[in-house]
Amino acid sequence: MSTKHPESATVISLAAPTLIGLYLLLTSTRALIPGIWPYDAKRILQFALLLILFLIPLVSRRVRAEFGDLLGAVPGWLRMTALALFGWGGASALLNAQSGMHLANSLSEVALLSALVLAAFIVAACRRVTLRRFDQVAIGLLAFTGLTVGAQELIGVIAAHHAGVEFNFRVSLLHFSWPRFYNQVQSWVVPALVALPMLFTRSRLASVLCIIVLGLHWYIILMTGARGTFVAITAASMFALVFLSPARSRLLSWQIAGFALGALVFAAVMFSFESGDQPAGDGSDPQSKQHERIRDADRGAGGKALAGGESSFFRQSLGRPMVHTSGRTWMWTVTIRDAREHPLFGIGPMNYVCTRPERIGHPHNFPLQLAAEWGIPAALAVSVVFLVLLYQVSRRIRLNRYGDSEDTALAGILLTGILAAALHACLSGVMVMPASQVTGLLICGMLLGLQPTGRTESAISTWRWGFIPGLLLTTGLLLLGAHE
Repeated sequence: MSTKHPESATVISLAAPTLIGLYLLLTSTRALIPGIWPYDAKRILQFALLLILFLIPLVSRRVRAEFGDLLGAVPGWLRMTALALFGWGGASALLNAQSGMHLANSLSEVALLSALVLAAFIVAACRRVTLRRFDQVAIGLLAFTGLTVGAQELIGVIAAHHAGVEFNFRVSLLHFSWPRFYNQVQSWVVPALVALPMLFTRSRLASVLCIIVLGLHWYIILMTGARGTFVAITAASMFALVFLSPARSRLLSWQIAGFALGALVFAAVMFSFESGDQPAGDGSDPQSKQHERIRDADRGAGGKALAGGESSFFRQSLGRPMVHTSGRTWMWTVTIRDAREHPLFGIGPMNYVCTRPERIGHPHNFPLQLAAEWGIPAALAVSVVFLVLLYQVSRRIRLNRYGDSEDTALAGILLTGILAAALHACLSGVMVMPASQVTGLLICGMLLGLQPTGRTESAISTWRWGFIPGLLLTTGLLLLGAHE
């Protein structure tokens, strides 16, 4: 599909999916900042990425026009709700601050979420300039990232088996602080990858690559026992099969093929470990106590260990009890208590980690976290906005209001990924982890860029109202992050 815009605008706009894709690829496969904890490195690089994205409208008039058009098309009720919500978060931070640095950390959370929302409009503007080229670069890099990470994990499993040592999910995905953080990224990505054959129709290799990458993703989901990811993707796919008919056939066929391949790979690896005697480990590593607590959480409700005979590879994946919360219920109880005691403005953004003696970063439930930290009104506002937008976009997809059958199908595929991530966020930290936030920025920006709007000069002039705050917020975040 060709574009009507100058080639310079196309090149500049393609920087958005390229930079986001490279961020995900490189931070998922190697340590870019040696000597720094992977989580901190991803966060610092996320701030730098956001700052670069906000410079794109400054150097491209076409992106500015599309950016202003998209901002101007936001309904008045939604604009006022967003402004009120982030103002509410700022007020909560001020009211609950215990020191200057404490206030800065709380405000940084509000600033980051605000910057992510504004950056999604920049990504959408770039998508509207380059159209199908944007989609190809974005989905192509997501596929390449999944292929590379999957290959690394298979090599690790083969090496462990050859050396006769224990392998389970805790020693996988070493470029993430915890394997669950990659599972959170998968909730966004796995549904979106079924668009690969549709975007590269002239290449049969795209179909083969789609099945292989999906197979590797499902293998990792099974290997790590990622119950939240599995349930979220399954539930979102069921929603799509019922309510998003233009995307139904692609989601069904490709996901079934990918899951079948992933299950076969997992079965082969599992039986290879079962066939030999794997050592249980002596617990002498520095994290053995933490691992032991997690092993206790992985046991049944009665406190008994899982049935013996299986290797740890099986116990920590399919052998984990599906209905067990892995200790999350006590976090939710504490969060609900905070929301009840501070219903209006909460305990302050990011204060869950500061006020809990256990120093748990988040309660593994984004709606409850908002209710406890920002206040119940903020949590209700976010929930209502999400449900309204879900209904409106679903209705547009069902009525084929995107002007192109492929765009309509792509919108349904992307919405499925967004819904999967939203459902997963009720069981994990999808919305607060840097790699997951960057992935969500790309997926949400692509979907927003598919929305048809009518450009007016008054709407275009509004680009400054999004650009200037975003630039200031991301600059402040980068300076604070580097200092910390």
